[in-house]
Amino acid sequence: MRYSFWLYLKQKTGPMELIKGKQADIVQHCIYEIATGKWPSGLKLPSVREAEKLWGVNRHTVLGAYRELEKIGLVASKDRSGYYVKEDAAHEVGDTGLNQLYLKVKALIGKHSDFDLSYTFRYFNNMAISEARTSPAYAFLECTQQQAEDHAGEIYQKLNAYVLPVCIADIEVGSSQIPESVRTLLTTGFHIQEVKQLGKQLGKEVVNIPIEVDPDLLLKFRGRTDMDQALVVELEGHMSSNIAKDVQDLTKHMKIRQKLITDVEREITEILQDADNQLLLLSPRVWGRCSRAIKKDSRVKLIRFRVSHSSWKIVSGTLKIPF
Repeated sequence: MRYSFWLYLKQKTGPMELIKGKQADIVQHCIYEIATGKWPSGLKLPSVREAEKLWGVNRHTVLGAYRELEKIGLVASKDRSGYYVKEDAAHEVGDTGLNQLYLKVKALIGKHSDFDLSYTFRYFNNMAISEARTSPAYAFLECTQQQAEDHAGEIYQKLNAYVLPVCIADIEVGSSQIPESVRTLLTTGFHIQEVKQLGKQLGKEVVNIPIEVDPDLLLKFRGRTDMDQALVVELEGHMSSNIAKDVQDLTKHMKIRQKLITDVEREITEILQDADNQLLLLSPRVWGRCSRAIKKDSRVKLIRFRVSHSSWKIVSGTLKIPF
């Protein structure tokens, strides 16, 4: 049986421990709900009694899963109240402080330069972006380079801030992939545990950014009668179930099924041979293992995720940009 690498929880003392069975399923489910923004900051997790009925397990399994989530840093317990999704610290810059700074810089420019004010600030912005690309202060870590670039692109488009995209699989501790200039590592709940371990080793802050399946995933297939079903292809059953449910919420006319694979290239090639009216939706980590020929097939599509709407305050606070 396969287990995701982010289920290896590092203990404060002792070796790495592998979570198995029902407890692992609960941990995976909760991580998915938090990572995709369905469980926002401050939300109370199901009580032990509710969880016993919801997931068909005993109280010891529930409490064990919740305590592991607390170790990861995704939830916090409150005495006699339960477990809650943690609030990410956001260091926001107040509008009043920015207005005062603007007036000071404006006065300084007027005193020492004849340049147009708006041109000067555009020049400053371009210089700041150029410097950020050379010596980035933030990096977004994801399971594939494409997904990391997607999230970094979202941030640049929305906040005009540069974040270095990094593929987790390519990281070697101490390598040049995480420049010394990087102070903060952004990632999603899917990978928060291993990135926290990396952050601890490198002495860098780690921030969890909730994400969601891109609602435009099936946009161009709506109304098409020749494509009436889609197959979500993943490596792990629990993750596949969660993704399939989110994808099904995006469409009414398509039947969404699931397929777990191990030999990515061979099994997808075999599926495509019999998939005339079926769309193959590949999770990012499956997509990253596919050949270029498979990716070019019109029946194959990458399941893209995006920063959830409720998470932009976390992103802007982390980057110290008012939102």
